[in-house]
Amino acid sequence: AREDGANVTIVSTDKDLMQLVDERVEMLDTMKNLRYGPAEVAQKWGVTPVQLVEFQGLCGDSSDNIPGVSGIGPKGAAKLIAEHGSLEGLYAAIEADPKGKAIKGKLRENLEAQRDAAFLSRTLATLRRDVPVPLDWESLRLSEPDRESLRTIYSALGFRSLLSRIAEDTAPAEAQSHPLGQDGYRLVTGAAALAEMVQTLRAAGSFAFDTETTGLDPLSDTLVGLSFAAGRERAWYVPVGHLVGADAGPSGAQLDLLAAPAEPERDARQLPWATVRDAIAPLMADAAIGKRAQHAKFDIQMLAAAGVEVAGLCFDPMLADYLVDPVQGRSRGLDALAQRWLGHENIHYKDLEGTAGGKAGFAHVPIDDAIAYACEDAQVVEALAELLTPELEREGLTGLLHDLELPLELVLGRMEMRGIALDVPKMEALSAELRERARALEAEAHHVAGRPFNLASPKQLADILFGDLGLPVKKRTASGPSTDQSVLEQLTEAHALPGLLLEWRSLTKLEGTYTSVLPTLVHPKTGRIHTRFHQAVAATGRLSSSDPNLQNIPVRSDDGRRIRDAFVAAPGHMLIAADYSQIELRVLAHLCGDPDLQAAFRDGADVHARTAAQLFGVPEAEVSRDQRSTAKTVNFGILYGMSATRLAREQKISRSEASAIIERYFARYPAIEQWKSSAVEDARETGATRTLLGRLRRLPEISSKSRMAVAAAERVAVNTPIQGSAADIIKVAMIRLENRLQAEMPDCKLLLQVHDELLLEVPEARVEAASALCREVMEAAFPLDVPLVVNTGVGRTWLQAH
Repeated sequence: AREDGANVTIVSTDKDLMQLVDERVEMLDTMKNLRYGPAEVAQKWGVTPVQLVEFQGLCGDSSDNIPGVSGIGPKGAAKLIAEHGSLEGLYAAIEADPKGKAIKGKLRENLEAQRDAAFLSRTLATLRRDVPVPLDWESLRLSEPDRESLRTIYSALGFRSLLSRIAEDTAPAEAQSHPLGQDGYRLVTGAAALAEMVQTLRAAGSFAFDTETTGLDPLSDTLVGLSFAAGRERAWYVPVGHLVGADAGPSGAQLDLLAAPAEPERDARQLPWATVRDAIAPLMADAAIGKRAQHAKFDIQMLAAAGVEVAGLCFDPMLADYLVDPVQGRSRGLDALAQRWLGHENIHYKDLEGTAGGKAGFAHVPIDDAIAYACEDAQVVEALAELLTPELEREGLTGLLHDLELPLELVLGRMEMRGIALDVPKMEALSAELRERARALEAEAHHVAGRPFNLASPKQLADILFGDLGLPVKKRTASGPSTDQSVLEQLTEAHALPGLLLEWRSLTKLEGTYTSVLPTLVHPKTGRIHTRFHQAVAATGRLSSSDPNLQNIPVRSDDGRRIRDAFVAAPGHMLIAADYSQIELRVLAHLCGDPDLQAAFRDGADVHARTAAQLFGVPEAEVSRDQRSTAKTVNFGILYGMSATRLAREQKISRSEASAIIERYFARYPAIEQWKSSAVEDARETGATRTLLGRLRRLPEISSKSRMAVAAAERVAVNTPIQGSAADIIKVAMIRLENRLQAEMPDCKLLLQVHDELLLEVPEARVEAASALCREVMEAAFPLDVPLVVNTGVGRTWLQAH
């Protein structure tokens, strides 16, 4: 290229290539964004690019197994080559100085003794420049890509952002600037336009919709507007709650302490909500007409609170994206989805804030400024449906979306709106007790430590534990010795302080996370707590909850159970807790087909006792409590790769004993180990794993060069089919149970889902019938090779029911 008159840039971080640099060849280090010409190479190494091989002849390069001359480092080599120009020049100077006046001592001895190594090292460092490269220079010019081939490759490999770039490249210039376009946006402020819109949406057979609201609480906030889209070309905005007037606040000169603040007025161009509601309600309730919406649960809740029921939900981009790739921590907001799948930058709400005249909330955004923002949201949903539908079909996930996730979204929306009652005085009393106990533990910790310190400070705690008390350091972090829970648990037998700290942390976490917070979350309108369920968060398919998170209330501690005791039934009602018995072990038995494990479940045996009998060689009736506890830990821990070290720590036994137990376990249940190996091998071949219902979880890390990443991916390959299948089964049960309750016992309500448990609130007279229905529906949710068993309990409080 240089000989043909081109200027060349070598993109590399390999210093060996710097020997090629000259006036027409530069080197670009993209990691540091540095460019090297001859001057930069000389500044970095102290020699010219041509002299780099002479330099390496002396100092060598251990990373490339180039020996060099012992005792000569980069600075010494650069000095010698700069003075003598080359190895030949250096050795000529040595020969011309027999008395060793210029180069003497050990340096001269090494150079003389290792002359051959120096020249060999130079040869090894020199790039071959005579390798035949039969390239046609003209063929290297950038040409148009084969977009169809790229589309096929990108689709197969899941390179969705690259796929969207192809769409951008092939779109006309005008469409690229606004790929979805605003030509089809319509503002609906008259009765005739509203009727025409409804007729068009009905004729389309399906459409997308979105709501604009005053906030995110369906129980308190109100509608500001609705947008609809039928395909990418047509979209409508129907304003219903925009305000005008009412400045953010009077200036000092206008301040009148006696005057009441001006109330904002409703924009007069809007149709009354009653008119809009009556027009759209039959359309929205028609299950034969498909509805698409992003995070549809919220929009459906808002409409339901305003008197409009929604049926026929057929697509939600958030859930579709989650099914295609459920990686944890991935943003699934509409803006992120538009960017990821469409390569399109949505109008952001912050872009409208300046139009609201300094007043907070969408109601203060002028209608004319809201049109594009609102219509685009519905339009983007249509575009995402168009792109994601074939992706779901390609991955075999269409049924999971339509038969499981979308119906569940409706169920969760109703559960959130129902909420659950809280005994606030009981919770406040428990909170005060926990605070007092925590203060007492803090004082005792100061006493046993010999001085006061901040129990919440890892640094101060480390100073006490490993400095003052001289306890052994078990684990280190970047900032010093670790004081996490696992470390404290290991130190409990060495000193009293770690145990006190563990108890203090448990109490302060319960108090700070639950007992002091839950009373503040009681909704003023309903007097109940309304948690939010999240479908598109956990990679395994499990549900999570927030505000508050009811999934993580510890039920193994007395204090955690007392928190559940403050959740109560409404007057005249009872709570029913319906809990799957050992569902993950039952799924494992189904997957691995182990005859002994399956027989234990079919016989209705105590699986942990039977496992203990087989592990310890004793009759089942003579299994001790400790033996059953060990067997239970193994039964559950073995699913997720529990090590002998962890088993030994949890059961307080030696590591060799723990290893022997695990070996006996797999010898007794060989099909489990075989299934685990098969699950990992399948994941390696396909790069993914699936649940019994076909839920997909991609595992690119299983081909990583990192051993730790591969080991983690292998654990997920075993974990997901078990935990994910259990999560899918309870989702099926929730949908069927909700449908049966609405049809047969509408006064019985499904309130909560926590892992393998469902919580219902039912009239006292319905307890027996509702309990029987729970068992019937849940036990028939999925046909495993072993029976699904559901235990039900009843009580005035969640604890009593559980």
